[in-house]
Amino acid sequence: MKLKDKVVVITGSTRGIGRAIARACAQQGAGVVISSRKESAVKETCETFQKENFKVSGIKADVAAHAAHINQNSFLLLNKINRKDKK
Repeated sequence: MKLKDKVVVITGSTRGIGRAIARACAQQGAGVVISSRKESAVKETCETFQKENFKVSGIKADVAAHAAHINQNSFLLLNKINRKDKK
């Protein structure tokens, strides 16, 4: 088990590919942190995984909102670095 005793955080992990990745990691022994914008989806996924004896916890989070902020700051930092290089 490559992921035994590791912790993975998977965003958008209450459905689709994200949920499949979360399950695969849990099956390999990882503790999985489930996240989604919908608290009810996080709760349902955690309960399902716990019934399968996976180590799981969850949090409601909207990482897209934070990603836009991070991208903006990265852009500003890169512009600042580029201006210094031209002096």
